[in-house]
Amino acid sequence: MTMGFIKRLQSMFVKNTNAEELRGNDTGGGAVKSTDQAEAPKPPSEYQFKHPPLKRGLNVLRSAALASSNSAKFGMVRKNKDGSPRAHQGVDLAIPNGFRCYAVDDATVFETNNSDTGGYGKWVILKLFNSPDDCRYVFYAHLDVIHVHTGQKVKAGDVIGLTGHSGNARGMTSIARGGHLHFEARKIARPGKGLEGRTDPLRFFKVDKEHNKSLL
Repeated sequence: MTMGFIKRLQSMFVKNTNAEELRGNDTGGGAVKSTDQAEAPKPPSEYQFKHPPLKRGLNVLRSAALASSNSAKFGMVRKNKDGSPRAHQGVDLAIPNGFRCYAVDDATVFETNNSDTGGYGKWVILKLFNSPDDCRYVFYAHLDVIHVHTGQKVKAGDVIGLTGHSGNARGMTSIARGGHLHFEARKIARPGKGLEGRTDPLRFFKVDKEHNKSLL
């Protein structure tokens, strides 16, 4: 082989290698991307809860200690200190401590945590009987008192516990101080951090525009 032919082969090899490297970067060869992407809100589900998480007239989105009530919704609605978007894994319903939380549908108590540990504090997971796959479980967090136990059967509207300020809601004892029920709709019982394994709870019930003050 002549030297000219060898140089042409080397040139073709370099071009092909560079092209492959560029394609590799375009398909994820660079920084790892989060699976929590901002998505368009999904329409309400045909399936609706038989009872809201709180007493009717009290299911109002939290705004205290947040940028706005939008930050109480599900999705990439919050921000880190550097301004980058951060996931909120459920909805926050503004409520003082000591108010009843209700089973949203007929269910089995899948698991409870009655110790004030971790960010969620005291919590309850219900496994719903008649819900679609994207809302197989519901989750109530920052509770003060839990009235149910694992394996117990509950009906829609049964009291499962009382709102509180456990976990990272410590000190949030009133609506003005940010008191709330954190409520999630889940596809699986114990998803990790982020939005994966969860869905927007507001697809399954309507929030109230304002509190019925006669109930507070």
